[in-house]
Amino acid sequence: MISVIHHQRNPAQGGLSLERVFASVRAHLDPSFQVRTAIAPYVSQGLVRRAWNIASAARETADVHHITGDILYVALGLPRQRTVLTVPDCGRMHVLTGYRRLLYRLGWLQLPARLAAFVTVISHATRKELAAFSGRSPDDIRVIGCPVPDGFVPAARNPWPEQPLILQVGTDPNKNLHRVARALSGIQCRLVVVGRCDGASEDELRAAGVSWVSRTGVTDAEMPSIYAQADMVLFASTYEGFGLPIIEAQATGRPVVTSQVTAMPEVAGEGACLVDPHDVASIRNGILRVLDDASYRDFLVHRGFENVGRFDPRLIASQYARLYEEVSLHAGVRGHPERALE
Repeated sequence: MISVIHHQRNPAQGGLSLERVFASVRAHLDPSFQVRTAIAPYVSQGLVRRAWNIASAARETADVHHITGDILYVALGLPRQRTVLTVPDCGRMHVLTGYRRLLYRLGWLQLPARLAAFVTVISHATRKELAAFSGRSPDDIRVIGCPVPDGFVPAARNPWPEQPLILQVGTDPNKNLHRVARALSGIQCRLVVVGRCDGASEDELRAAGVSWVSRTGVTDAEMPSIYAQADMVLFASTYEGFGLPIIEAQATGRPVVTSQVTAMPEVAGEGACLVDPHDVASIRNGILRVLDDASYRDFLVHRGFENVGRFDPRLIASQYARLYEEVSLHAGVRGHPERALE
């Protein structure tokens, strides 16, 4: 039996999409892998709290230590030969400036990437960025995608209504809601936004005359039904390390409009209409193409079902299982290469 620890951030920090990913991985690993989570005791703020998080991680013992995003700096306290580092994205390198950017690059990317024996990312786009920012060779960075979260299954398609329901997941700045609002101006539709809209986004939606509602406090268990109620999914983000809503929509059987930048094209495959997220006209044209062309919608749904098979939870779990076997052998722990999945 190989013991594995998933090191995770404190949940009070928010932004738990990667925790959902590895909950699915754990659910589909063979029981011969003894996996547990180690939650950072403190929110990642300030030098002292982060030092305590490093010390807490260092007290844990296992055959494999897997840092599953955000608290990448705890690699400073873990045994190199037993450590796997998963970097979800390098987004903060595009928003931080000055000394904060330098500290982030050093403490979250460069040092952890050099201290961990094994480094994974969730997309080829992130691998390219991480190699550039960390100095680690892209040949030494593995790509393992995200699994479709549990509960997302094909749902009966609704008769196409006069005012289609468009689903937008997320309200962070990169989710591009202000341009989405302008792109929807004058289009007969209803918009459901999952997440809390700030005042500026609400003003944009009102000014554009969009009929919209905001859903907050939505649980993971409720998300599949929200997708099933939608007629299409709009995810014109300006930056993603992966883009879970793309495969969640495809698994449900809904046409997707998403962005042609960062990881989104590789994740979507041929199962999405790709637009320029920085161009309101491009977003609008993509939306109208899906709304007005039934055969195109059918094509996207069909290709989406084909594409999402790449992200079957059992397949993703098998890739991590093989990695854990390799880590254990690398560290001198007797592994079980024949064991992978349920």
